[in-house]
Amino acid sequence: MPRRRFRVMLVLFALLVATSAFGQTETVLYSFPGGDGGSDPYQSGVVRDEAGNLYGVLSQGGPSGTSCSGDGCGLVYELSPNPGGGWDETVLYNFKGLHDGGSPVGNLIIDAKGDLYGVTEQGGNSVCSSVLGAGCGVVFRLVHSKKGWKYSVIHEFGNDGGAYPNAGAVFDPAGNLYGTTQFGGDFFCGCGIVYQLKLGAGGKWTENTLYNFLGISRGGSDVSFPGSDVFVDANGNIFGTGTGGGDANCNDGCGGVYELVAQGDGTYQERVLHVFIGGRDGAVPFGGVLLDSQGNVYGTTVEGGGNACQRFGCGTVFELNKSEGYKSKIILRFTGENGLNPVADLYLDSANNLYSTTAGGGTFDNGIAFGLGFSAHKWTETGLYSFGNGADGASSWASLTPDGNGGFFGTTRGGGTNGAGTVFQLLP
Repeated sequence: MPRRRFRVMLVLFALLVATSAFGQTETVLYSFPGGDGGSDPYQSGVVRDEAGNLYGVLSQGGPSGTSCSGDGCGLVYELSPNPGGGWDETVLYNFKGLHDGGSPVGNLIIDAKGDLYGVTEQGGNSVCSSVLGAGCGVVFRLVHSKKGWKYSVIHEFGNDGGAYPNAGAVFDPAGNLYGTTQFGGDFFCGCGIVYQLKLGAGGKWTENTLYNFLGISRGGSDVSFPGSDVFVDANGNIFGTGTGGGDANCNDGCGGVYELVAQGDGTYQERVLHVFIGGRDGAVPFGGVLLDSQGNVYGTTVEGGGNACQRFGCGTVFELNKSEGYKSKIILRFTGENGLNPVADLYLDSANNLYSTTAGGGTFDNGIAFGLGFSAHKWTETGLYSFGNGADGASSWASLTPDGNGGFFGTTRGGGTNGAGTVFQLLP
């Protein structure tokens, strides 16, 4: 387990008991069976195709006898609505933890043909100098045809070009893929990279390392250890977060928000938009960021906010205002009652409302789904749902996916019938 993931998981063990009012109805569409059937959608929500099928990954589980630990190497699944009611699961691929990858993480993405792309934290042929072993991770594709799904690895990571991706990739309008790895890159720091994959002649994908993070290894204020995906704007600029670096607080830094500015020749220049310092300012931005139509940046921090439920607070939602030079403003401070430890990406709807989940807090300490709306010059939180005593799911680390009818699909890492996580739907 990478040390940054381990650190965030330790943070999430400290949960508070509180009560609150919540306003949507939740239905568990599927409870993961655990064991060979898979468990733990780590930072992985669901993507939806035009037919209404849902797709995601599980970081653990699969057939026994694989090269991974006793929990298995993970799998890719599909959920299809049953005409008679309910949802049917189909396992599209079981990872073996070898060349094909192991421990898939983050969201899948789907292209216009219905093909799926994702990443695994481990696997591949490269050998990384880490306690994880088992390869440095891969980017994979599942091609859909009348004969079924065909799996292939389109890129293998290695220490000289990044190692251990902890979040999924994203497309730009030209069909290039972009993402991050938590480790690898700079020889002295090994603080992670931002990468690009371009499709060339003969269907071969080529990796370009766009940036090597330096953290505070050189005494500067660069961020480090990106645990999230990236956001690519209309100008080709790339935005994201690093869970470490920035300054000397929080041991190896409290993290920050960066932008890679496209230079027009295929290269990028990094600038750090904000450095978190802990306390009321926030700390450890584990999820990614998004931009509204004005170029303002929104994201979350796992810690910070100044409330007393943890060392630095229960977490925040922040805004970086572009017109004010990306000046930071906390638009929501979590208290435990209204959520605790937001890990997932935010979702922005057409009315500029924000939606996401928290790993803890709420009525039963099992996390919440929430919305944020802006009116009368202020942001107001709406509690959409507080996960109950476990049967309805517990601890969501994944972003919400709109269902097209005013509700959302999402996942939880725990709870459900077997305690192995769920896929749920929220209805207004």
